[in-house]
Amino acid sequence: MPASALRPRFREVPSFSQEIRAALDSLGIGGRCYRLSKGSMVSLHEGGARCGLHLLLDGRMKTLRFSEDGRVMILDLLDTGEVFGEMALVAEEGVEPTYVEALEEVEIETFPRFALDGVLRGRSALALGIARLMAARRKRLERRLETQVFQRVPVRLASLLLELAERFGDPLEGGTIVDIPLSQQDLGNLIGASREIVSLTLSEFRRREAVSMLGRRIVVHESKLRREAP
Repeated sequence: MPASALRPRFREVPSFSQEIRAALDSLGIGGRCYRLSKGSMVSLHEGGARCGLHLLLDGRMKTLRFSEDGRVMILDLLDTGEVFGEMALVAEEGVEPTYVEALEEVEIETFPRFALDGVLRGRSALALGIARLMAARRKRLERRLETQVFQRVPVRLASLLLELAERFGDPLEGGTIVDIPLSQQDLGNLIGASREIVSLTLSEFRRREAVSMLGRRIVVHESKLRREAP
């Protein structure tokens, strides 16, 4: 499937993901496609056929790590058309294990590491695209960590909801619906807060008409929510 045919439901595919896919196409490197059901989890660092670079052909996923006491940190959210698993191509032994979990039924194309090693040693467009992907993900994670360190929970949650509306939003009259299946616990794991605090903060946002609900989805009213995240 050519890169140009891949589009998330409401947002453009990030340029670095398009660049990586175009490079794979030009190099004639094919992948193996498979489907995962909602809730399925895969390690990005274990060996075998699923170790390598992955293209999310359809659906949404989250990348996460676990602490020794079982707590979860969500590192990123992935939309249709995005590439992930790039750290497995360059990481040394002993790296902290990272996992992906399907937020709904997904289809993935995997390009095994052994097929990419030789290409990445050269000055290829693929290597450049992966470097840009890593830089963009690091920048997004650093921005979220900075918010967690210096800002109160309401500001953290408002900032996250505005980001989700931009990345996964579908415009509605008077707002933007966040069309990605995240629980209140997921939101808490993204901003370093408990589910109970997230629930209370969302209730306060609703009271102020900064957000509303449409079924189980959050509708962000940007102009009012931005007052919570100056």
